[in-house]
Amino acid sequence: MLEVGAAASESQSSTQQTTQVDVEEPDYAALSTEKLGRIQFSVSYDFDEQTLTVKIIKAEGLAAKDLSGTSDPYVKISLLPDKKHTLSTNIKRKNLNPRWNEVFAFEGKFFVIDR
Repeated sequence: MLEVGAAASESQSSTQQTTQVDVEEPDYAALSTEKLGRIQFSVSYDFDEQTLTVKIIKAEGLAAKDLSGTSDPYVKISLLPDKKHTLSTNIKRKNLNPRWNEVFAFEGKFFVIDR
């Protein structure tokens, strides 16, 4: 199970709420046996400001994709379903363990989807 969450610090506004989301991890072994690495990020939603904040922190152990044995990684963020809001981090040249610490904000209302 993949756990995605964000924790509010004491210095943040008391109106900001933190949500933990549990997502069942797909059977990646059936798709590919290639390990691509790990990424660390946080997600939070401020109900008063109606803003979704995504912080891309770092990646570790990325697969080398260049002939030189490194990669030029970046992270691309899209909001579904329409993908109108797509943003990207800076490219970290020749790095298999990049640190971004970049914050992205998306404005919009929070909706609960019933399954």
